[in-house]
Formats: sequence, C-alpha cells, structure tokens
Amino acid sequence: MRAQKNLIGLDPNAHNVRIDEILKIVREANETLRRAIVHSWLSSLDQALHANLDTASRRLMGVHLGVLLRDYPLDDLVAERVPGLLIAARMAFEDGAVRLANSFSDCALELARAHHDPALTRRAANTAGILAAKQRDFTLALRRFEEAHTIASEQRDEQSSLQIQLNIATCLQDSGRYGQAIQTHRRVCRATDGKHDSFSTLHALLARINLVFCTLALGDISRALTIAAEADDLLPHVSIDSIARHQFELAYVTALLKTNDVITAQQRVERLSQERPDHEDNTQLLFDLMRSLCDVYSDRVDIGLTRLRRVTDQAKQGVTFYEDALRALAQAYEVAGDHRQALETIQTLADHHRAAQIKRLERQQAALQEDLLGELDPQTSALVLLDGHAADLRVRTFQDELARRELSLLESWAIATSLIDDDTGAHCFRVGCMSEALARACGVSATVARTLGIAARLHDVGKVGIPHNVLLKPGRLTQNEWMVLQTHPVIGEELLARSSHPALHIAARIARSHHEWWDGSGYPDRLRGVDIPLEARIVSVVDAYDVMTSGRVYRRASSREEAIAELTFMAGRQFDPTIVEAFLQLLSNRLTVDQLEQESRRQAEQSSALIRPHPQQVRHGFA
Repeated sequence: MRAQKNLIGLDPNAHNVRIDEILKIVREANETLRRAIVHSWLSSLDQALHANLDTASRRLMGVHLGVLLRDYPLDDLVAERVPGLLIAARMAFEDGAVRLANSFSDCALELARAHHDPALTRRAANTAGILAAKQRDFTLALRRFEEAHTIASEQRDEQSSLQIQLNIATCLQDSGRYGQAIQTHRRVCRATDGKHDSFSTLHALLARINLVFCTLALGDISRALTIAAEADDLLPHVSIDSIARHQFELAYVTALLKTNDVITAQQRVERLSQERPDHEDNTQLLFDLMRSLCDVYSDRVDIGLTRLRRVTDQAKQGVTFYEDALRALAQAYEVAGDHRQALETIQTLADHHRAAQIKRLERQQAALQEDLLGELDPQTSALVLLDGHAADLRVRTFQDELARRELSLLESWAIATSLIDDDTGAHCFRVGCMSEALARACGVSATVARTLGIAARLHDVGKVGIPHNVLLKPGRLTQNEWMVLQTHPVIGEELLARSSHPALHIAARIARSHHEWWDGSGYPDRLRGVDIPLEARIVSVVDAYDVMTSGRVYRRASSREEAIAELTFMAGRQFDPTIVEAFLQLLSNRLTVDQLEQESRRQAEQSSALIRPHPQQVRHGFA
C-alpha cells in the first residue's frame, strides 16, 4: 500500500519507487485504481510544470513521469496519457533531454493514431513538428505539420488550421525556403483579414512579423517596411512574447536604417525604451543592438561601434543572439568604411554558423547510430560496440545500413540547402541524374556512374555553413561576402568525409573541387586541367547549365540556347572542353533530356517532404 500511496500522491521525494515496481502495480490494478494513478501522474506533471521547483527536482520528476506514461503496460486511458506525454516531452526538451523528449512525443503520436482519435493525433503531430523544427530537422517537422493540418482541415477546425499553417510557414522560413514561407504567411494574413478576435489578431500579427524577416532576407527593404507598418498597427491590440517583440523591433529598425531613416528608427527605440520593464534582462542585448546601430547611422560611429563590440562579446557568452550581434557589427563596420573589420566580422559569423551546423550533423549522426544499435539483438549490439569482429556478417550489415542512413541524412541536408536559393528544391536531383548520364557518355562504367550520380546530389551541401543573408543577397556580393561564399566547397568536404559510404567519398571530392576551373583560376585549390578530379569536372558542367537555365534570386533564368552558348564559350577556360562536347551531344537528344528531367522530378518528390507540395499549399493554390 505504501507504493500505491506514493503513486497517487507522487511528489519530488517519491522517486525512490522503482519504475518497474510501479508498472507492475498498474498492470495488476483494477480500472478505477489505474485511472486514479494516471490522474495523479498528470497532476504531478502539472505541478512540476508550474510549481517553483529547483531544476534538478523538476527534471527528475518530468523524466520519471514521462517514462511511466510512455511505458504504461496496458492499452487504455489514451485520452489521459497522450496529453501527459506531450507535457513530459515539452519539459524534457526544455531541460535538454532531447532524445527522451522525442521518445515521449513519438509515443504520444503512435498512441493517438492507433486509437483513431483525430483531435489527439492533430495535437500530438503538431507538438512533434515543433520539437523537430527546434532541432532543425525540417523534413520531419514538415511531415508532422502536414499530418496535423490535414486532420484540422478534415475536422473544419479553422483555429487549429491557422495555427498549423503558421508553424509550417515558420518551418519553411527557418529552413531558408523564403518564397514558400512568404506565400504561406500571406495565406494566414488573408484568413485573418476582417476578424477582430484576439486569436485572429495574434496570428495576423505573427504572420506579418515573420513576413518582415522573410522580405528582409530577400533584400526587399521597401516591402519589409510596408509590412512592418501593418504589424505595428496590430501591436496595441494583442500581447506577444517579449523576445519576439524585440526581434521584430530590431528588424524594423534595421530596415529603417538601411533606407537612412535614422529619425524614425531612433523614435522606435525611444518608444520601446519607455515601454520596457526594468527587469527584462533577457531582451537587453537586442535593445542595445538597436540603440548602437542608431548611433552608428547618426554620426556617433565611435560610440556605436564601442557599444556593439561590447554587446557582441556579451552575446557570445549566451550564444542565443550571437548571430544577430555579428550581423549588426558587420553592418556597422561597412557604414563606418572599415572593410577589413567588416570582413573579419563576416568571417566570424560564417565560422560560428559553420561550427553550429557541424555540431548539429554530429548529433544527428550519433542519433542514427544509437537508433540502429537499438534495433539490434544484444549479442550483435555487443559485437558492434566492441568493434573486434569487423569480418562478422552482422557487423558488416550494421555498417552498411548505417552508411545508407548517413547518405539519406546528408541528402536531406543537401535538399534543404538547395531550397534556400531554389524554390523547387530539385536542382540537386537534376544535377545528379544528368551527371550520371554525362559520366556514362564520357566512358565511365554504369556502376561508377550511378555512384557518381548519387554523390553529385550533394555537391553544394557545404552551403549549409554559409549564412542565408549571403546566399540570398539579390544584388552583387561584396568582396567580403564573396570570400565567405567561397568557403562552401571546403565545408562540404568536411561534412561528407565522415562516412564510410562509397558515394560519400566521391561526394567529398566533388564538393571540394566542383568550382575549380580548367585554366586554374577557380577555387579553393586553384587546380588546373586533369588535376581536377574527373567527377568534379563532370558535375561542374552540369551544375553550371542547370543554374543558368533554372535561375536564382540573384540572376534570371537563361534560355537553353543561351546556356549552351555560355558553356561553349567557357570550354577550355572554366570547363574541360571534352566534357562540354559530350554534354552538348547529350543535350541534342531531346527525348533523353526529357526522360532525365522526369526521373529527377520523381526522385525529388519521393525523397523529401521539403520538396513535395504541402497540403495547405495545394488546397489554396500555393503549389
């Protein structure tokens, strides 16, 4: 009875009761007692979520209760367990237990699906999408959001549909797919037009704030200012998170300063200063960035730069707003005419961005290995971990499967990177299909050509380490920005050289050398002629053709004839003339080209939720 009493009144001091003992009691209890036990867990979770507990007690309590709800031994009380698991997932994630958070969230979603409960499934899928997006797994996040949105639409739940559309748009925005994000945010704006309830007003405001970020990222300052003014009109009617408000103000002030409207920018900073509570330390850094930028633009350059350097040092300690601070500091140095310091700051920003991406990849690769180990029987798992029986078939099978999953992971990274400056997302697949065909035309065996085609999809994966404001700049890059962009081949090689998959060995060489020129004037190694790996010479021709014919934010699309003329002109300069000749021969067969295009589209749509049209976009004409 003591154990049962602890179960029902679970408090931070009751964790000495073993989980397996508790689950045994649950299994043997009648329905009334089981219901009481589960309700006590939910009450304790709510207490842990809202009570003033120390961090260790809160974490211990959340994890303990989450595991109990996840490992609950019977197939009942789903309506109670799913919400509890979602609370436990949120708590675990906030406390840094990311894998536990994912396991709680996944369990909640599987339970809701299995019991055919649409409302619970929608809620669980949306939460799982939020967790995935926070981990920057945008492919998984979009899948979960799509599932939640489909259910909300079928149930005609307009509020949930609106909320999930905003989540989808934010996910697209954070992954760099600004064109699609803008369309979806605008859909939210249209859906809230003419509605004055607090829910609609809040979502109208959040959509417009995000539109300001998107249009700024694309360099459309005039449009950003128009939308920011619309958002400003909504601010008095609804309250938003303090950090979101300060981030909006920083974006608004930055746009105003870029048009040299210093007076209005200063007025906004002063108004915000009067509205801010004194205790808001978590937003002080963002406020200081705005004030310092205003100083730089109003001829108090030395004062502004001194403040910005100090704020940047502070941001580096906390990391959260470090990139915002570095962008502001680089902008200030450019205004001051100190181009050397601007370059150093942009390079620091790029290095920070690159390190963060590599750390994220390492975490995802470690998670892949851990998941795969969890699928093995104990004996095979021990063999793999000991790494002393590499010739064992089971170990080789494990290694092959791990390499396959790593390839799939890196391919999803390449697609996400491609989407930053190519709304279709199919560029890397077109390059892969056409590179395979061109390799065969150059006499490469079918097997090697196939591997090369897979590897070619990853040629630009290194751009994941380049800040979006450089990749998406619509005008001409400064010398500083161009130097940062030229680091992406080395980043790509660094990301790809970690796996044992044969395609990734080739991909690493392609990533590093696909911007080398036949005449030796390319980068990063200034290789010349046949010193450039054959696979890189093949991919560079196909990549250049596809970029020219599909266009980018920084250049219009060329016609097929214009692209062919450019390749012909650059043969012997930028490109291997023999490969250009073979490629032009390939392009002369229209049927072959059409088949390659269809195959690349099929591969793209099968491979990524980032590329497939999203349900809410199809229904509203956004695809």
